Amino acid sequence: MPDAPRKLEAWIRFGQPLDPVIDDYPRIFDAWEVIGIRGIVVGRMLIRDDAGRNQSIFEPDPAIYRRLAVEPPPRPTQNFSEKRRKLHLLFADAKRRDWKIFIFRPDAGYGPSDQDKFARFANPNRWAARALDTLSQFPEADGGIIDWHEWGFEIAAGHRSNIFNDLPETVRPLAESMHYDWNELTAASAHLEQRLHNLTDKVVDTYAGRGFFGSYQMLGFDSGLPNWLRFRTEVITGTVKILKGLMSEQRSDLQLGIGPRSAVFTPLCGYDLPQLVRYADHLHPKHYLWHRGIDGLYGTVYRWLTTLRAWNPGLSERAAFDLIEMLLGVRLPEVETALDFERGFPDAFFSKVVEHATRSVLAAVERPEQVIPWVDVGLRPHGGDPMGSGDFIRILEASRRAGLRRFLYHGYDHLTAAEMEVMRALCGDETRALPEGFELPRGL
Repeated sequence: MPDAPRKLEAWIRFGQPLDPVIDDYPRIFDAWEVIGIRGIVVGRMLIRDDAGRNQSIFEPDPAIYRRLAVEPPPRPTQNFSEKRRKLHLLFADAKRRDWKIFIFRPDAGYGPSDQDKFARFANPNRWAARALDTLSQFPEADGGIIDWHEWGFEIAAGHRSNIFNDLPETVRPLAESMHYDWNELTAASAHLEQRLHNLTDKVVDTYAGRGFFGSYQMLGFDSGLPNWLRFRTEVITGTVKILKGLMSEQRSDLQLGIGPRSAVFTPLCGYDLPQLVRYADHLHPKHYLWHRGIDGLYGTVYRWLTTLRAWNPGLSERAAFDLIEMLLGVRLPEVETALDFERGFPDAFFSKVVEHATRSVLAAVERPEQVIPWVDVGLRPHGGDPMGSGDFIRILEASRRAGLRRFLYHGYDHLTAAEMEVMRALCGDETRALPEGFELPRGL
């Protein structure tokens, strides 16, 4: 009789705001223990004030910002000492259960500018100071996870991750300090966009199936394109190196996790995974698969398909899919038309795409425990189409077949009873019942 499959180790994130779990953590933690939770990711470190607005739960330590020659963020306008006291009690309970504790986006806390990823690239010390401040305020944490620190991977107009909006003027000084020709970088981006607007089935058929070299020929041998890609990679690797170095100076045992996109998009986003793990302790790739919404694999490929066909009237769906495979290296099984995106996920998608994506990230690290992918399903994952518990099972089983040991569920506020049952079976103790009277959060 074959051995039972190895149980996966589950982590879970909560936050934004922190209040619902802070105010009810003993009951919630008891339930999480049953379903196999062994690590929590907390944050962003925001709390609701009396007016219903989110503010930082702590006051900044000016000394940390002075040391890195940056301005501290504004102080919160309300005192949250009682909420913070409860949060420290929550951390103590997690430690008692021998759970890992990581803070999500410890670099966040500058207000609206948190959404300006280019500001992070241009002045990494500012964001590193905020991360150091956050981690010093919560010494119970084992480390922090940096997320959305990347260049774009979408081409649809108006998308927050559009690759052609990636070179604002604010990045020019950084590029020049790294000895890149700013004009060459912007020209390479514009040339790529222009080439993607001038395609036909005949052009695609001529170069499809010829690998990198065929793709480079089709894009016109633009000499600036390799530098554009190299710059994106060096910026991300360099800022991660800076942050890890400063974290180690502050506390030698602090661990750093980095949350790249799906392995399908990591090269385009500027992630060189083997280089990153020279400085990062964990990789948290996005096993985000849904259609529509933001950040899901199906949704991104669909947007590339529809955008390329809108840019190139007469380009067939067949040629557009061939083109996407040339550029991104992904072919979705049993998806040959736009309508096929609406049919749900075939088994082959998990056995081929999800397994391969998992295996490729595991290949970049020394130990499988260093890879802890984000997983999200449920009713509206990141605003996308619903993904049921059956999809959740297939994600986890495919990842486990590839050698995965751990995963990170995106958020407690997304969790449904179905996902809890899946986690209890694949990660927890099926012989234990959930605490009496336990109910999932509603309306978060």
